[in-house]
Amino acid sequence: HSTRPFRQRAMELMESARIRMNESMPVPVHFKTARNHCRFMARMRNHEFDIVSFPLAWQPYVMKELGYRPIIATDTPYQLMFLSLASKPVDSLDALANKRLGIQLNTLTSKTLLKQLDDMTPALFNAIEFKGSEWEDLIVMDLLRGKVDVMLTAGILYRRLSPDTQALLHTYPIDTDVPLSLLSVSPSLSPALEKRYIASLFDRDFNAKNIFPGLVLRPSNEQDINKVQRSFSSDEPVLNCED
Repeated sequence: HSTRPFRQRAMELMESARIRMNESMPVPVHFKTARNHCRFMARMRNHEFDIVSFPLAWQPYVMKELGYRPIIATDTPYQLMFLSLASKPVDSLDALANKRLGIQLNTLTSKTLLKQLDDMTPALFNAIEFKGSEWEDLIVMDLLRGKVDVMLTAGILYRRLSPDTQALLHTYPIDTDVPLSLLSVSPSLSPALEKRYIASLFDRDFNAKNIFPGLVLRPSNEQDINKVQRSFSSDEPVLNCED
């Protein structure tokens, strides 16, 4: 079972959004990324992105040290999704003890929120064997091959898996109170282009709900920022920068 659509579907959605925004923006819209999270952070430090989406756990640091400001949020909360084999389901946090838990390296978001859950004791957290990878689709393959016992990701990413792969998996979701995603603007972007970009996202012809299935976009507010700042540190993220 291939998990390639897991990452490929995300790229297709972004390209579709870029094409639609190109129709309403006064300047060309380009979609840029990086090979890994370290290079992505380096490009952010150089302000190579005008509008950027990055791991939620980075938000306090990026706001404080790099000057990026959230402008768009989702009404959808960040949902922790535990994936296990349907033949060996994991249905509780207690069941994570002594399990090999696959998790994406460098994003920090899911692991930080997991540690903050009311029922997650320090003893239980320390009894989990974390196995990291740069990309979620590689972790799914490890799960299917028995290299990890359970995987932790965001609920919306699970929905990008193929139906055949989903049929092999058991899901155990836990909702949090932080937004799933924030889009932030670089301090180098002009106010006029920032205003035009926001208008293009909410234009009727753009129809954001069709471009990003399952997400309702809205302007971000102080409540979003406060929730994120309570949940995550403003310290510089510690990233594994090995290629």
